[in-house]
This record gives sequence, structure tokens and C-alpha cells, in this order.
Amino acid sequence: MYVIQPLGESRTTVAETMLTVTSVPEVAPAIYVNGTTYGLDAEVSIAGTLNRFDVYRSLQAPNAGHPPASSPAWWRHLGTTYGTFVPGSYALGAHVIDPVAHLEYESLVAANTALLTDDTKWLELGPTNRWRALDLNSSTGTTAPSPLSYTITPGRRIDAVGLASVMADSFTISMKQAGEEIWTHSESLSTRVVRSWRDWLTKGFTFRDASMVLDLPLVSSAEVTITFFRAGGEVTVGALFINRAVFIGDVEEQPSDGADNYSRFGRNIEGSATSFIPGRVIPILSATCFAEAERVPEIRALRTDTKATPAFWGGLRDAKNPYFSSLQRVGVWRRFELTPGHPDARIDLDVEEA
Repeated sequence: MYVIQPLGESRTTVAETMLTVTSVPEVAPAIYVNGTTYGLDAEVSIAGTLNRFDVYRSLQAPNAGHPPASSPAWWRHLGTTYGTFVPGSYALGAHVIDPVAHLEYESLVAANTALLTDDTKWLELGPTNRWRALDLNSSTGTTAPSPLSYTITPGRRIDAVGLASVMADSFTISMKQAGEEIWTHSESLSTRVVRSWRDWLTKGFTFRDASMVLDLPLVSSAEVTITFFRAGGEVTVGALFINRAVFIGDVEEQPSDGADNYSRFGRNIEGSATSFIPGRVIPILSATCFAEAERVPEIRALRTDTKATPAFWGGLRDAKNPYFSSLQRVGVWRRFELTPGHPDARIDLDVEEA
């Protein structure tokens, strides 16, 4: 079992200062003005309804007379965001963002002139789209056009990347030092198995939604870029962890891939079901690991560090193993029992998804 802890602050997998650049917009750039000449990589936005903005980046220079929404050879669509909150009047259902706290809000009333601190007028929706993949407490993910990328400068040695709740065809990881690429990894997320021409012609495409990459070079000054690709539709990344992995032992046979169901249903006096209210299903991983006695101090420290902090837990090293997702969780431990033994220590785990 490998555990990747967050590098971030109270609620993020990486600290704000570690996020060097990303393709996902947060603060909307200036509105596109027809007739203006734009340079390479200039960013503009197109205003929509309810304070929504579509953001585009210029692909060529000079770029003039090419409307972003209808000129894909000249502009790349980076995604959508919402306007930064400024005191004013907002419509019912309008969204705003607080780019300092990286939070998004929805207006609960028409002609809303209240401050964001008034929770009777504003509903906090959680992190902005840019930060959802890096948030510890959100069950939603970052969604943006392909390719979607994050470049992180940890400022320390790391050797592992954990990904969960991903909707993409493939991803790459690139490590650079002083601007020179020193290591790269590319991985397809396809699970399509073709055994015949009939399969090739008729079988649908399926993709796994999680992966774990270990043994990244231990370079303290590296810059790490993770890029996701999808041929059809937008990319979604639910969780992205980067750190040094802690190994707490090999998972023994017959771990349990369980879940708690928070849906509700009622029954009448005859016992027949009368109503169903869908609720969230919380996956729970139960596993037993055995680790060398020398690892026990590090494992005990890990137990303390993750007592109330979600982490990435991966029970199998090979992400292409069909059981990988069954033994992978982003969550907190419910039970973490360590039994000293000879020659190995036994660790009994229950990990609940955050």
C-alpha cells in the first residue's frame, strides 16, 4: 500500500505558491474587442449569461478580425469561469468567484447587493474550477477542454503522482530542471480489450479513472507538468496528488471494496418501497498489509499525519491491474491498527473516501 499525502495547506493537495501555471482559467481576462490586434498567447474572454465568461488564448500573431468562438485556427478555448465579485447587483442564479480564497458562489436572490459573507443571499459552491482537482474536501473535479494541464514546482524532492476520478484518454508527466526535460512518462487510460476483428469494429471504448505513478526522479528543484488529453469532450480531473509516497506494506489477499449508501427510501405498511431519494455512495477500502519492522516509525507518523487529512491510498503498484480502482481511495482512514510482529508488522486499514 502506497500513501501520497498532500503538499498543500489546510484544504489543497499543493500549496498555492507551488502551482506555477495551469491551462484552467480562474480570473477572466479582458473582454475580446473586435478590430484589436492580439499577440501570440494573448488571452481574452467572451461574456455569457449569469456572469459566465468563456476564455480563449491566441494561437497566432498578429491576430485581428478573428472572433474567438468561430476561429479555432486562431484561438484555443481554455474553458469557462465566472466574474470576480465586486459590490453591485446580481441576478438570481448568477455566479461569482473570490480569486483570493479560490471559492465560487451562487446568488440565491434577484437584485442581490449583499456581500459574500451573507449566506442567506449567497451559496458557497466550493473551490473555483481551477482548484477543484487540488481540493481535499470536494467530490467534484476540474473540467476544461483538452489538453488540460497543471505545472507544479514542489520545491522539494517528490517521487509519486496520484490521480483519481479522471475522465481522459491519456496523460503525460514531464519533469524539468532549469528548463531542460529530465524525465517523462506517458500513459493511456484505455481499458478496451480487442481479441478479434469483431471486437475492433464493434466494441465500445472504456477508460479507467485512476492511476498512480511512482519512482519519479528525486530532484529537489524540478518542475512537474501533468497534461491530460481527450479526443472527444472535455477533460475532468477529480484529484491530483504529488509528493513522496510512503510504503506501508504489501496488501494481503482478499481486501474488501465496500461502500456506505446514503440514499433513502420509504416503505408502506405492507413493506413495499414507496419512495427513493438518491444519495451519495461513499466507497470504503478495507485491507491488511504487512511491512518490515524498520518501517514502523514512519508508518506510525503517517497515521498521525493523516488522522483528519485526506490522502491518496493505492494498494497496487500497477495501475493497469483490473483491481487497481478497487484498492485505491482518496480519503481518510477510519481504522488504522498496527500489530507488531516478527519479522513483519501487520497493519489493518479501513479507508473512507473523502
